[in-house]
Amino acid sequence: MLTALPVAVVVALSALQFTGAFTTGTLLSDPGVIVTRGLPVARVVHDAAASVTIGLLIAATFLLPGQRILPGVVSFSQSKAIRWAAWAGSVWLAAGIAVLVFTAANSIGVPVSSPTFAKTFLFYATELELGQTLVFSLACVLVVFCIVLLARRLAWIAAANAIAVFALLPLSLSGHAAGSDEHGNAVNSLAIHLIGVTAWVGGLVAVILLRRKVGDQIGAVVARYSVLAGWALGAVAFSGVVNASLRLAGPTDLLTPYGLLLVAKTVALVLLGLAGAWHRLRLIPGCRPNPGSGRRSSGSRSSRSSSWRSRWASRSRCRAANRRCRRNRSPTTSAAGSSGSPTRRR
Repeated sequence: MLTALPVAVVVALSALQFTGAFTTGTLLSDPGVIVTRGLPVARVVHDAAASVTIGLLIAATFLLPGQRILPGVVSFSQSKAIRWAAWAGSVWLAAGIAVLVFTAANSIGVPVSSPTFAKTFLFYATELELGQTLVFSLACVLVVFCIVLLARRLAWIAAANAIAVFALLPLSLSGHAAGSDEHGNAVNSLAIHLIGVTAWVGGLVAVILLRRKVGDQIGAVVARYSVLAGWALGAVAFSGVVNASLRLAGPTDLLTPYGLLLVAKTVALVLLGLAGAWHRLRLIPGCRPNPGSGRRSSGSRSSRSSSWRSRWASRSRCRAANRRCRRNRSPTTSAAGSSGSPTRRR
């Protein structure tokens, strides 16, 4: 699990290097190596932290078992998920600040070490639409972090979950679909795509992290996540079809680099869907506790308690019989025993 993030960073940098995205010789201004290499790294960390944060909040709100002693207060497993969501939210917030700074430097073409960067960054963050959307997303992440850090009631955690999902929506304006011909449909489909992927991947990470904290409720947790993953799969597939229909003019476009990438993603999505269906039909029923074993265990507990009660009753009867025997002894026997003469035991 911990090695997934470095692997994702290496894969992103390698892909950008292979496609020539790091080549800046044709640009009028060069933002510097720190920006060109730091932006994709910050973006990978930002997206991973956002997925883990939202996945843990979804798990705390919908997947994990609660408690009935104090209604409305989170349980032990939910509290653990919220604590880890606070850590992931702090990483999300820090990576979001880095993404904002590097995106501004990359868009303007000014290195972060330039004396004019501070003034141009302020203009970018307050006057340009892309900068405003990134600042708004950061503000939502900050609110989520404060709520998760302080709140311990389930209603506030659900509110933080909704705000965290809402923080993803401005990112669709800066995605690759924002430049499509049908801007509205492209942005909306990308927003649905982001929410589906985040809930799918983040929920899976949350279930893996919290598998030891739920005890024998792991079967119920996995079954709930399976339903969530099914809806997320449908959202990802639907939004992908909409985006592809906006970008492909005909079947011959499937032979282009984007078309080949789309075919590979479609095959991967179908395989993941089949794996999820097999997991739901084959593995999830085995994770649930057997009702018969529960009845047998309760019967054995009742038989053990009955045997202990019978033993205690027999011992009580023996003590009562001994007390009656001592009270019913004859006075001569008591006097003889008190004078020190030996008495014959019958």
